[in-house]
Amino acid sequence: MFIDLAAIPYTVKVTTGPEKSMGTDSNVYIKIMGATKRRHTGKQFLELMQKKAFVPGSVDTFSLEGVDVGEVKQIEVSSSVRYIFTFAAHVVHHTYIIVYFFL
Repeated sequence: MFIDLAAIPYTVKVTTGPEKSMGTDSNVYIKIMGATKRRHTGKQFLELMQKKAFVPGSVDTFSLEGVDVGEVKQIEVSSSVRYIFTFAAHVVHHTYIIVYFFL
């Protein structure tokens, strides 16, 4: 069985909680997973495209490339400091994901 591992673009939109303690200035990573454990993008760095991201109450948009996981089943978000709990993730299309998290 052949598995296509060609990279595709993903757009990830992250909404950070509104409280002062909910932001971070550490490096943040995302791993997008499909229906099977073997179908995932690997840990991807959410590189800052603007001066500051993950400010309380902010909405930040990131572009990244990774293997096509098919239907997104799970998303892991972590930072260089600690694990970030994902409260909700809304998949608009399998390449456009909205993540809401609170630190």
